[in-house]
Amino acid sequence: MKKTILLIEDEIELQQNLKEILEFNKFEVNTAENSTEALQILNTKKIDLIISDIMMPHMDGISFLKELKKDNKYNNVPFIFLTAKAGREDIRIGMNSGADDYLTKPVSGQMLLNSVFKNLAKKERRKTWVKNDLKKVIIKNKKIKLQELKIPILGISSVFELMGEMIHTFKKEEFIELIQLGKNNTERLNTSLEYLDMFNKTKNLEAQIEKEKISRELITQIAKQKNIEIYIKEWDEESEFQIDKKLFYFVINEILTNASKFSKVKANTEVMLTNNKLVFLNTQEIFHNQINIKAKPFTQFNKNNQEFQGLGIGLYIVQKIVKAHGYRLKIKVNSDLLFETIISTKISKIYA
Repeated sequence: MKKTILLIEDEIELQQNLKEILEFNKFEVNTAENSTEALQILNTKKIDLIISDIMMPHMDGISFLKELKKDNKYNNVPFIFLTAKAGREDIRIGMNSGADDYLTKPVSGQMLLNSVFKNLAKKERRKTWVKNDLKKVIIKNKKIKLQELKIPILGISSVFELMGEMIHTFKKEEFIELIQLGKNNTERLNTSLEYLDMFNKTKNLEAQIEKEKISRELITQIAKQKNIEIYIKEWDEESEFQIDKKLFYFVINEILTNASKFSKVKANTEVMLTNNKLVFLNTQEIFHNQINIKAKPFTQFNKNNQEFQGLGIGLYIVQKIVKAHGYRLKIKVNSDLLFETIISTKISKIYA
């Protein structure tokens, strides 16, 4: 299948010469004399590569390229500048604008073709890399989901199998232990299914119209249920946090669960509500440098060195719920290497 090239050049004689060279080498060539004509062509045709003069009427080549870069669909379309300008500063400006190559006039047919073939090949390599990388991510996500669902199912199955084979020889203590094991696996499976259900709902997640003011009692209650020690360092009753209680229960539960995963043994999680910021602070032993952490779906921190149960979607769901309330979420390891989770209203200064 022929590759399609858009050639933007207002010197008609040069334009036609370059077009002939490209068409002789089996390319389909669309020509334009300025950016306005070029945009009209781009709106109607799929273009594989763009060659553009810099000095053009209406809009120069650099401005035209910057405009194109605003649209993601042109991210992998190679862009070659063709110009009489040959100064080092001109080349630097052109390349910094996102151009793939820079050819100076007069340009030979061989130089032009070398650049075209080279940049089309680079485009295909980028396309292949993106496709393969995406495939790896999808496979990884499927493995995470499958493993997290498969392990408790196997655990439950093994419990019943063992009980069926050895029911007459079990001691009471062993029988109780097996029941507890089956119960734990059932709870793990149920939690995974609930998280997946919540994850599927995050695209259209909305907080309820009727909201309640967040209370220290709610956080204390959740911590007690999770058997997690917390220390409420400061609590400003004037901070305006209005919440959907059901959704925010999930948020607090997930943040405290995360804190218990990363904290040192018997270390308390500090909780503060101040200046329209709800802050959770705990020790951690995973990260050795200050870092901002972005919540991504199906991602577990330091999974290669420390195996955690779960799908790796909890903090991502938290982020979606917080956003649905009109608030902001920031997760980081601070300068003291403490794990810090901050929920703030939009007027808060944590992003300054």
